[in-house]
Amino acid sequence: MLSRTARSRRPPGPVRIRRHSVTLAVCSVLLLGGCGKDDSQAVGGEEQARQTEAQTEAIYVPIGGLKYQVQISRILNPYTAEDEAYLEGVAGGPESVPPGQVWFGVFIRVENDSGESHRSTADLSLTDSEGKRYRPVALPSDSNPFAYAPTQLGPGGLLPEPDTPPGQGTIKGLLVLFRITVQSLQNRPLTLRLGEDVGNPGSIELDV
Repeated sequence: MLSRTARSRRPPGPVRIRRHSVTLAVCSVLLLGGCGKDDSQAVGGEEQARQTEAQTEAIYVPIGGLKYQVQISRILNPYTAEDEAYLEGVAGGPESVPPGQVWFGVFIRVENDSGESHRSTADLSLTDSEGKRYRPVALPSDSNPFAYAPTQLGPGGLLPEPDTPPGQGTIKGLLVLFRITVQSLQNRPLTLRLGEDVGNPGSIELDV
């Protein structure tokens, strides 16, 4: 074990975002493919303002006049009260996921810090390292307050809105839902691709 003096001299490493705990079933899947990743390529400041690709979650990506950020991404367990609420209104019900597949949620935050109104993207997809692509599973945004839906955001606009259930929750993001295979969880990294419909597409590598 390093002494207090040795630890204090160690140069700071890349900042990592502390993530929510997941179920034992999720952990067993991740252990099959190894854990952890190098976030040393993540950038910020002026460079971040120009880039449309993020090598980790928590980095803002500017697309179509808006800034997008992945708050967290994880498997959703339909047998827990919290995740059952996220899956409210999914076709076939929360337990309809077939064997060998899982519900996978990407919770995003969208901000408009410009002086003009912009519409958030309707084009989102998830790809694994083998190139398999998934499109979002539809959720009824009129009855599920956590569901992401394209929205016109005025200057200073924010998704989720602060006075809504997702805005007041711990995640503070809106859900983009995918149904993916367990194999894709092992074919990491998973990458969220978005924004082709608003002119300048971007991507965010997920911390899975």
